[in-house]
Amino acid sequence: MYEDQTYENILDRSLARVASDVDKREGSVIMNAIAPVSAEHADVYIQLGNIVNNGYADTAVREFLILRCKERGIIPYEATKATLFVKGKKTINDVPSVIREQVKQILIDLDLPELAE
Repeated sequence: MYEDQTYENILDRSLARVASDVDKREGSVIMNAIAPVSAEHADVYIQLGNIVNNGYADTAVREFLILRCKERGIIPYEATKATLFVKGKKTINDVPSVIREQVKQILIDLDLPELAE
């Protein structure tokens, strides 16, 4: 979303606003003043992109997806670890019924049909 807001682009735009008779070369006073601010602005755009992405269920990371779900009264099931199936500590019957068929299909797709029984 803000991919074009890079340090270099922000720095170039900022330096373009400085009068042409001012020294803008690397190491100059104006460059040393503008460069750190441009880096901070680039970081702000990265964080802004993260905020926007985490505001939508399709692009949110799990932590923020759980928060979005809580707004609607939805609480996720705890993750069922596949290693517990493989080690024989859990069976398909221990999987919540609402996702059992999906888990069975995944196990079959992974060539583990015996664990789907």
